[in-house]
Amino acid sequence: MIFILLNLLGLIKNKKKLIYLSTALLYVTSTPIFSNYFFKIIEGEYYRTPINEIDSANSIVVLSGMIRINEFKKNYTVE
Repeated sequence: MIFILLNLLGLIKNKKKLIYLSTALLYVTSTPIFSNYFFKIIEGEYYRTPINEIDSANSIVVLSGMIRINEFKKNYTVE
């Protein structure tokens, strides 16, 4: 969102340098080198476990926040 706001600000103020800067920052932060380093800083000593090393489970828990979607469908059905 920051990059979009910087681009919009650059368009409004007619500043090409700001547009180029935000585009370059978006590109750099989306590369795997930067993102892997960023996740390493954020996650600290924890790391992602590969799928083949995870033990099998007897049950699966799905966490969801879409509880009210059924209320929306009941009130706004098209007939």
